[in-house]
Amino acid sequence: MNSDKTASANFTLAPKSKLGLGAATGFDTLQTAYSSAVSTIFALEGLFSGEWLLDKGTNITLKGGYLADYGATRNSFTILNGKLTINSGSLRVDGVKVRPNN
Repeated sequence: MNSDKTASANFTLAPKSKLGLGAATGFDTLQTAYSSAVSTIFALEGLFSGEWLLDKGTNITLKGGYLADYGATRNSFTILNGKLTINSGSLRVDGVKVRPNN
């Protein structure tokens, strides 16, 4: 190569949460995922900050710690940092840590 070359690439960020491991679409927050959820929410590893209100009267499982490909292997945890309020229904967690909001 004797001259300058140009390359370009487009990247799509993985959604922070999904309603199915094979789902094509996802959600940027747990609250928006919860609004559409029936039973299970899958979440990326890492920190989720902000408020989360559960008030639909449904029983939800939050499975956390997924890598961007949402494959079967989970290496870490989803960390909830903020206010979690359960007014009705229930929340079961797997691969999730809750950090007090200081």
